[in-house]
Amino acid sequence: MIIHTRYVHSKVTAFVSNGPNPIGCVYCRCRIGSLQAQPNGSHRVGSVRKRRLSVVGALLFSCLAFVSQTTGRGWVTAWGSIKLPNTPAEARRVAAGQYHSVAIKIDNSLLAWGLNDYGQCVVPQAARGATVVAGGYYHNLALRPDGTVVAWGQTNFGQCDVPSGLSGVCAVAAGQAHSLALKQDGTVVAWGMNWNGQTNVPPTLTRAVAIGAGGNHSLAVRPDGTVVAWGLNSSSQCDVPPGLSNVEAVAGGWSHSLALRSNGTVVAWGANGSGQCTVPAGLSNVTAVAAGFAFSLALKSDGTVAAWGDNTYNQCSVPVGLLNVVDIAAGGYHAVALRSDGSIVVWGKDAENQCTVPSTFYNIVRVSGGDNHALAIRANQTVIAWGANGSGQCDVPTDLTNVVAVAAGSLHSIALKNNGLVVAWGANGNGQCNVPTNLVKVIEIAAGGFHNLALVNNGTVVAWGDNSYGVGTVPRGVSNAVAVAASRYHNLVLRSNGTVVAWGYNDFGQTNVPAGLSNVIAIAAGGRHSLALRSDGTVVAWGNDYYGQCSQVNNLSNVTAIAAGEFHSLALLRDNTVFAAGLNNHGQSTVPAGLSRVVAIAAGANSSLAVVAPTRPILRPAQDQPMSATGFGLELEGPLGFTYRIEASSDFVSWTSITNFVTGTVLTRVRDVGAVTNAMRFYRAAQE
Repeated sequence: MIIHTRYVHSKVTAFVSNGPNPIGCVYCRCRIGSLQAQPNGSHRVGSVRKRRLSVVGALLFSCLAFVSQTTGRGWVTAWGSIKLPNTPAEARRVAAGQYHSVAIKIDNSLLAWGLNDYGQCVVPQAARGATVVAGGYYHNLALRPDGTVVAWGQTNFGQCDVPSGLSGVCAVAAGQAHSLALKQDGTVVAWGMNWNGQTNVPPTLTRAVAIGAGGNHSLAVRPDGTVVAWGLNSSSQCDVPPGLSNVEAVAGGWSHSLALRSNGTVVAWGANGSGQCTVPAGLSNVTAVAAGFAFSLALKSDGTVAAWGDNTYNQCSVPVGLLNVVDIAAGGYHAVALRSDGSIVVWGKDAENQCTVPSTFYNIVRVSGGDNHALAIRANQTVIAWGANGSGQCDVPTDLTNVVAVAAGSLHSIALKNNGLVVAWGANGNGQCNVPTNLVKVIEIAAGGFHNLALVNNGTVVAWGDNSYGVGTVPRGVSNAVAVAASRYHNLVLRSNGTVVAWGYNDFGQTNVPAGLSNVIAIAAGGRHSLALRSDGTVVAWGNDYYGQCSQVNNLSNVTAIAAGEFHSLALLRDNTVFAAGLNNHGQSTVPAGLSRVVAIAAGANSSLAVVAPTRPILRPAQDQPMSATGFGLELEGPLGFTYRIEASSDFVSWTSITNFVTGTVLTRVRDVGAVTNAMRFYRAAQE
């Protein structure tokens, strides 16, 4: 399915959408039809002008399209008693506060980790889609694509009280307890603590091009490359060196300042008790700078990082072999580096886990939740496990491969392989890990508290393990089964005719299948309640409803999948969002704000899990010199681990592959040499 096409030539830029839901220009992200022509033939992207693409003596007509193929794999997110920070490797920007770290992911969401005393690691929904983020000591600023600013965290001095009506912002910076914003017209807006005049923007400062914030001082760069500083000057951090010019960027530490010059060199001034202003001799080819409490960082054009100053917590001990860095940030006593593959490396003081980058769980196709642990199947059919491991339930056998299904019990785990065999590990006090020796040709599995069910390809069901209330014994006459579900004390079976069979403990009527229930396509067993999904997308629930786990989902419509925990219920809706109801003592029924693109769900006893599809990759012309004698440059930004194919065409009918590749970095650049000899060229990318 071609989602979006973009045409560019020397006179007119136009858009055509071949999909039902136009998403706007993949180049500048403007909405279709909203492009504004500029007098010089360019089009405006925020405050940046992108000039038209042209070829001398010929009309270049390029088109970009993305062909999306639905996949059932993605990232795992979890809420409730089993915590899983959802941090895919695919990050595009990083920032750091005093004791916390922040990352912008390629799905335009933000994640923060470390000290959270003031909520600085609880990212508000309004910050989603941010293009730039800045970390203050205990607060953060996020710049949205529309030029507005979102702030969260400590606000005792009003540092998070963004001025009403502030818009047109193109950069932000955060100090100890004050905030700065640079507008597209070059004006600087400041708010927050002003004990030392750090928010008193000099009236003579106009048309600034860059800003920076130190502990209690502020910095700005003028168009002529000179620097203006104001605020606390106890260590001469505001005494800009005479003659300093050609500055492109600035950064402030607690009591020192850094300036990056256009020739790639760094100038530092202010406090130097720890050597933070002693720039390493010969340091050159620098592309970015960052300043911590009493140390400094520099990113070089070769992707390496230099650090100097206080090294009490090894914040200046750059990890050996750290290469391909594209972004840096400095916290109070820690450093953050973003590599070109989207992965994050952090070093220095880790007292608040600000250096402990959250786990990466991506390329997941299926999940399952137990009492206090969870299982997931990767796209390569291997299994990962996390959570409680007191009985070895997370000790996945090292040789376990070719897995197509997993199920988590209270203290054990089971996996189904593509050859129809079942593997089990963890607690075995009830024989739940003693897989019957003659059990073969299994097509689906389910794990109860201390027992298991297996569906064989002939429609029969096998049970083993704990037999309390008869859960370990399949009733006679259960046949033609197409799905199974198990809880601690009761089981459900879905038959090929769309009816449901239930047995086991029945203290709340959880095995009393509603009369006339038919056309069922999926089932789920909770602690004391049962769920059934009908072919019309509605849900039927029965059993314990003390927390609304039945009444709130009964007759819910547009549902595509269901899951049940001990006392809560989940439903995956047709719009790929999640509905939750029931007990919420661990937050298991509080769906994360903005959660979307969900392709699969699961419920543990007191937790909820979702597989989130990766973001749609972006195919666009290369930012720098898209057309040259060596061809037309293209950039593809997308999740790691997927195979992409970029194709070209001169008539939008016959397509030729330019390249196939598996993304190992967030941004992949390719060049089409065929564009040199073609007056008209269309491009599209397909995710496989």
